Amino acid sequence: MHRIAVSFAVVSLLLLALPGVAQDEPGTLARGFFLTIKPGMTQQFEEAYKQHIAWHRQQNDTWEWHTWQYETGERLGQYLVRTPGHHWEDFDAHAEFGEADSAHFFAGAGQYVSSASSTFARFLPKVSRWPEGDAIPAFVEVLTFRLRSGSGREFNYLIKKINEAINKSDWPVHYAWVITLHGGELGNYTLVRPHKNWADFKEPEKSFEAMLEEVYGRVEAEKLLKVLTKTVRSSSSQILRFRPDLSYRPGQ
Repeated sequence: MHRIAVSFAVVSLLLLALPGVAQDEPGTLARGFFLTIKPGMTQQFEEAYKQHIAWHRQQNDTWEWHTWQYETGERLGQYLVRTPGHHWEDFDAHAEFGEADSAHFFAGAGQYVSSASSTFARFLPKVSRWPEGDAIPAFVEVLTFRLRSGSGREFNYLIKKINEAINKSDWPVHYAWVITLHGGELGNYTLVRPHKNWADFKEPEKSFEAMLEEVYGRVEAEKLLKVLTKTVRSSSSQILRFRPDLSYRPGQ
């Protein structure tokens, strides 16, 4: 019972600490499925999953399903299937379809999966700077920040100030902040940076530190960087490649 109470308290504090994001704001929830394929079965999985995508198209599914494949990190070669743009009520409304979806998946592509896990995460639009339009980037750079206990409010203040600086200076980067709500380690924040190709990974000529100092001055910029060191206990980075051939978007 104690662990349940602590978990509930942690989730509540994280949500309350979000910078101006209402808990019931629609369209900011995403569910992700992480799939590990049995050794030597990648080709069979992809062929079967393409059939599953065709099934979604035949059913006129109204949800989007984006498939990404890990290019770096411990999950190299694994897949992330993600459906974005939801609020909690959507998952109730989609429950009956979801049962049929699961049955079709496990009868086909699922037989080639050795392990799977799932998470719910929330997109934080007020501290994000995603490109306009609905185009999906060819790659995303994913940086995960694991916070020290009790540092959620400070970290949210930090990313708010960083976002304001980037917008004020028009620093040439785009990104989205996402927080894990369920299914992963509590307190994880993810910075997602889109890239149109490999050449686009080149960093801007002006460094991040120089941009902060230009906007806030050296003393304030150094204070913000110290907050980053104080609040983050560890971080990691990965690159994912979008697989349009394994993805579904209504009307396409």
